[in-house]
Order: sequence, then C-alpha cells, then structure tokens
Amino acid sequence: MQDFPTRAQSSTSFPPQPTDAGTTSRFDFFAAQRKRAELFNATPGTLKGYHCPTCHDRGGYMTVEENGALRFQRCKCQSIRDAMGAMDRSGIPPDALAACTWENWKTPENWQRRALAMAQDYVQQIAAGDPSWFIICGTPGCGKTTLCTTIFRAIVEGGKPGLYVSWREFARRAKAVGNDRDDFREETEPLKNTPLLYLDDFWKGEIRPADVHLAFELINARYISKKPTILSSENTLEAILRGDEAIGSRLFEMAGGYYVDCSRARNWRTARRQT
Repeated sequence: MQDFPTRAQSSTSFPPQPTDAGTTSRFDFFAAQRKRAELFNATPGTLKGYHCPTCHDRGGYMTVEENGALRFQRCKCQSIRDAMGAMDRSGIPPDALAACTWENWKTPENWQRRALAMAQDYVQQIAAGDPSWFIICGTPGCGKTTLCTTIFRAIVEGGKPGLYVSWREFARRAKAVGNDRDDFREETEPLKNTPLLYLDDFWKGEIRPADVHLAFELINARYISKKPTILSSENTLEAILRGDEAIGSRLFEMAGGYYVDCSRARNWRTARRQT
C-alpha cells in the first residue's frame, strides 16, 4: 500500500506557498491537502475477497487533520478481511464469510427460523448498545458457524470493530507461551479488549485444566467489561456448566435470551451426501 506522510512530514513536505505580498496563504495549503485526500478517496483499491462500498477496496480512506496533515484511517471492512484471513488459517474457505448473508441462511426447520429471528434481533440490539452475548451450541454441521459468521459480518458492517478467533488455534498458541507473561498477554489481550469477539468452536476437542484456566481468564475478562461476544460450540451450555460452573454460569448470564441449542439438529453436511 502507498506510504503517506506522517504529521511531522506533512508540515514540511507540503508547505504553504507564499503569496506575492510575501505572506503565507493557509487557505491554499488546506485546500490542496483536501484535494489530495479527495483524489485518494476517489481511487479504487485492489484488495480482493470482499467488496467494500465505503473504501472501495482500498482498506481505508484519507482525512485532513487540523494542522493540515494527511491521515490514513483504517476502514471497518478491515475487520472483515482480518476475519477472512483467520478463517482461512483455521481451515474455513476464504469466501465463506462473504457468502454468509441472511438470505443464504436456510430455514427448512422450526429451530432455524427461530434462530434466524433471534440473530437478526441480536444485531439490532448490539447496534443499540446492548452488551449481550449470542451463543449457539450443538451438532457439528448444523450451521453454527454460518449463522455466527452472518451475525459477525452484519455487526462489523454496521461499524463495530470485531475479531474472529478459532478456539483451537487460540488455545494452542496461548498455551504454548503460557510461561512467558509478555507473550501470553500478546496472545490474550486482543481477545479480551476487542469491541466484538467471535469465538468459534469453543472447547472443541479434549479439555485439559490448562484449557479451563485459559477459558475462564478470557470469558471472565469480557464478562467484567461487558463486551459483546459471539460464541459457537459443540458443547451445550449445560455441558459447559458441568465442566466448569464459573465459566458456564457466566455464559448463561451473558447470553440471556440469545442462546440457541441445536444439539438435536441434523448434520447438513452428511445429509447432503445422503440425498
């Protein structure tokens, strides 16, 4: 991506031009800077995988600060692009997020229609400032990741920055640096502090004491700070509660009315193979 001047560079690289009377015209300087920003913002970008109507696939846009310095502002679509990259590293196709829309969520069964209505209401509540969590638990292949990804995309497109994380990938990295305080904080702090967290496949696989400790530290941090969280898991909340009451009770409280139990739903991946 093209490099742009820093605030200090801007004041020296693009100085105001003296007038015939020997004075300096601040208006001309600011007008020139605004023109530069407008030209940049009108130029289509080259980023692939997701089309953003806000930045036109540049990844951001240019603004002019009070002192006339040009500043590159990161676009909200970068959260979506970051999520696509994280999904790709987790084995989910890069185009999966772009394909996750309300229209693509199929509702042949009653629980799917209820889940869709609940998800759409959740997005509206988050936009209104509600800190609730959305949790969906149950059968592999029933659409948990698809619905959560659709919710995540809708909220991020509404302007709230977000972070997608696969629990297994996060747990592997965090436990690998558990004895190094600085490295551990580097792995965990972004998840604790992001305005919106999408934690996919929570507690998937064998759960050891280190996983319980890690999960509590993350869940409790977001519970205390009341930050919206989207969570999918093959374990129901009842099963999580049996595994650790402190974690399960916090999930129950934060989910409120936004909990979907699809533990009896069919696996649509295998169902498609049988038809």
